[in-house]
Amino acid sequence: MTLVAGIDVGGSGVRARAVCDGRVVAETSAPGPVRISGADLAPVITELLRPLSPDVVVIGCAGVATFGPALRDPLLAAVTAPRVAVCSDLLTAYAGGLGLTAGALREDGGAGVVLAAGTGAVAFGGAPSTGWRRADGWGHLLGDDGGGGWIGRAGMRAALRAVDGRPGGSAPLLELLRARAGEPAAVVADLTGRADRAGVLAAFAPSVAEAAADDPVAASILAEAAGHLADTARAAAGSGARDVAVTGNLVRPGGRLAGLLERACRARGLEARAGAGTPLDGAVTLASALGRGDVPAALAEAGALTVRD
Repeated sequence: MTLVAGIDVGGSGVRARAVCDGRVVAETSAPGPVRISGADLAPVITELLRPLSPDVVVIGCAGVATFGPALRDPLLAAVTAPRVAVCSDLLTAYAGGLGLTAGALREDGGAGVVLAAGTGAVAFGGAPSTGWRRADGWGHLLGDDGGGGWIGRAGMRAALRAVDGRPGGSAPLLELLRARAGEPAAVVADLTGRADRAGVLAAFAPSVAEAAADDPVAASILAEAAGHLADTARAAAGSGARDVAVTGNLVRPGGRLAGLLERACRARGLEARAGAGTPLDGAVTLASALGRGDVPAALAEAGALTVRD
């Protein structure tokens, strides 16, 4: 019997699950907010795993691809299991969102795309014939096109245009901005000095979706966002994948943006659907795969996967 453990690390917390022969034997978490650094995360992960003694551990962590050894190495050192792996949470989201099996991950890596749309926007995926890649996720200043921060910023800009009387302004969005965030000048002054600007901008995205029912400016913002998200999924898919597993609060099934995204994906030769599982599910599946072998080198490289035996 092999005991495997998957760990999902994000800004909102750390979750761990241990599975033995397909049966969940333990699940625990450390609530956030979490500072994504090796020094801060290593003791948290050590404590979560202390009572488990797993044979294989996979840690899917935000920021691994960006911060490299400074984040990865302390996490690898924090775990004493015989086999330990650290990877980007995009790789675990890919495995979980597409519902891939451990066998599929080992055999050819699977095919498809996971699109995560929340405050930001990023996609990861591909196929054995084309390799795997990431698209967008560049942050709210220069990227994350179509994400919550992008939608909120576009909505606020339309509100400010209404203040000035410029084309493209939206009186309904201006009314919502005043009701939910304050007077425009105060909103702008507050945003300028905040470190959490992306979250503040994204908090206005639901107002844009609400206004879109009757306001053509808000409706056009949502339609453009759907196009950006579909473009991001298409870029990650390359020419070898069609299925897009969509995750994130921004695109919950039944919502206005989710419907627009389905149509935008279809226009680009993709089929969007709700994700089959979570990044934690994917971390457990990847741990099961690594317990019996390795995943394709191209998938490991794209997902910033490092394995320590």
